[in-house]
Amino acid sequence: MRVFQAIRIAINHEFDELEYLISNIAS
Repeated sequence: MRVFQAIRIAINHEFDELEYLISNIAS
């Protein structure tokens, strides 16, 4: 279903943002 795909994309985007922030803090 398209709704689940949209949610999955949103979650993946959130995790990408978190990884970006964490890597910036760590360096």
